[in-house]
Amino acid sequence: MKHSKSTKAILLALSLIFLSLDNFAQDYVAWARTGKYWSLIDQSGNTIIDANKEIRKVSPFYAGYAHALIGKKWFYASQDGQLISTPDLENVDIFSENRGGFELDGLWGYFDENGQIAITPKYEAIKPFKNGKAWVRLDGNWFLIDKSGSILSQSYEDFHYFNNGYARVRKGDNWGFINEQYKEVAGGLKYQKNEDFYNGKAWVESGGLWGVIDEQGNYVIPPTFEKVSGFFKKDYAVVRKGDFFGILHVSGKEILPTKYQAIKGFDEGVAAFKEGDLWGFVSMDGAIVSGASFDAFKKFDNGNARVRRGDEWGYLTRSGEIKLMGQFDDIDDFVNGRAKVRKEDFWGFIDENFQIAITPQYEKVDHFYAESTQALTTEGKWIFIDNNGNQLPGTSSYERAEGFFRNLASDTDYSCEQDPFSNVINKTGFGFSFNTSLFRQADIMPLNVARVNIDGDWAYISKNGEIIESNLDHAEAFINGYARFEKNGKWGFLDQNGQVAVQPQYDDVKDMTEYCK
Repeated sequence: MKHSKSTKAILLALSLIFLSLDNFAQDYVAWARTGKYWSLIDQSGNTIIDANKEIRKVSPFYAGYAHALIGKKWFYASQDGQLISTPDLENVDIFSENRGGFELDGLWGYFDENGQIAITPKYEAIKPFKNGKAWVRLDGNWFLIDKSGSILSQSYEDFHYFNNGYARVRKGDNWGFINEQYKEVAGGLKYQKNEDFYNGKAWVESGGLWGVIDEQGNYVIPPTFEKVSGFFKKDYAVVRKGDFFGILHVSGKEILPTKYQAIKGFDEGVAAFKEGDLWGFVSMDGAIVSGASFDAFKKFDNGNARVRRGDEWGYLTRSGEIKLMGQFDDIDDFVNGRAKVRKEDFWGFIDENFQIAITPQYEKVDHFYAESTQALTTEGKWIFIDNNGNQLPGTSSYERAEGFFRNLASDTDYSCEQDPFSNVINKTGFGFSFNTSLFRQADIMPLNVARVNIDGDWAYISKNGEIIESNLDHAEAFINGYARFEKNGKWGFLDQNGQVAVQPQYDDVKDMTEYCK
């Protein structure tokens, strides 16, 4: 139901609740629930917002603020314990740069950090503030405003956020660019489509063909191509003429002529091209790494690509050598100098010289993300082995086992830089949806602590097999250096050094989130 309230009434209804805090440093915070209500704690278990505030629902933090539902009213909750109270609004947006969006009677405006109206609700739609400005929509058109609500730019029917100093905007059927002084540049709005500027150049479409312009709007590559990928990975783009693809350097130099059925790349400086029904590889300088002779491939990773001829798999090196073709029934990528290989039903590892490092003997193995990995024996138990295949001294065999490392990419969703796909919360539920972090070798941090399952119960152990915490109902992965664990129905936190940071005392906890100072 919509509520008719004047702006003055809203202003009176808004208030800022300041909670008194002890003097303690906090690097991370987490929501913790006792009974029906949530509190906010830091990484040492100190209380920032008490459960007696009767917070019934919470959202993840974004830019230092989260949403908290008290009774039937939404609040903004800051990581230092402030609660910004709002009237009974239809929707509230994320709080960014001391401005939080809100909707009243179908129109949107902004709060400030004191819970006061900073910009009167009058817009059909709004976006969060970024670098002191926000896009807002009025009468079907978008324009930029500053934190006081002053208009900064002309109005446009569509827009993209600023990137590399320019934003793409559209009026009618024509796209163009504005700079950070909100002036139309690079030839004005006259293109059918355009892409972001990259190193002073941008793809634009005119007359159904794509070319490249500089920041003054001069063509440095005339409109020639029917489709382009945009510049990527060190100044290269995939381009299409008719049904055929090629590779173009930002300077206009042709790396591969437009005569191939498909192109994928670049990974580690090598792109794959399809000629007829077969795949080959080319480097960024245009040198052919390997001619088209493969039925299938996996991208280059750690200096090698997996390639297939018929039913046989092998490795292609960066220098174009083919290794181990058909010698194994399955192969995988190299990670820390070891690659998983399967012979018949059993898995083992090869080294970077393509020699057997660990004889295939396990039903399953994981990658060597750290100095050790997990292997499932023929007895149905998991063990930890080093890169020579020796079981780690002191460790036992387990029902399940996770490695001695943590994935730093998982921290991104709980950092000050996370970027939600959706940023609106309404009374019926949460609209936040975070990026799923990719699992990459570069994101791996070795630890001296791992999770294992012993006789149906979870535990954390050290590298020498010492039990750190046992008889656990749940043992979660480390996020920002802290892992949630449940013992006897209560949740707490373990730090990555194997110390209990917060004793198990809560009915539920969320992962630790970086404190945005």
